[in-house]
Amino acid sequence: MGPGLDGEQGRNGRAFGVLGQQLREKAQPQWQEAYAYRGKGTTYDRKMKVEGIYERWAPIPTSEGDEYVQEFIEELKGLVTNAIDTTRTSLDAQVAEESSAEG
Repeated sequence: MGPGLDGEQGRNGRAFGVLGQQLREKAQPQWQEAYAYRGKGTTYDRKMKVEGIYERWAPIPTSEGDEYVQEFIEELKGLVTNAIDTTRTSLDAQVAEESSAEG
């Protein structure tokens, strides 16, 4: 593995963790409702319920500015900002280390 790869995987893992939390933990009651459909003719109802889960908990941003979309974007924005700051700090430390080794 190349330098910094472990850190990148950790940051990616946190992003996927947020998505997982959105779709698994926060949406748990809706998943249970979708799973509970039984009997003939419930496939469409289940499909609509599952589509609703994705629309609510993993929204695709639009220009309308839905409250849930904004919340989701802010959470992801925090992760990205944190990843940038962590990478910047790591790179600064690496440059300082290389400079002192040359010096």
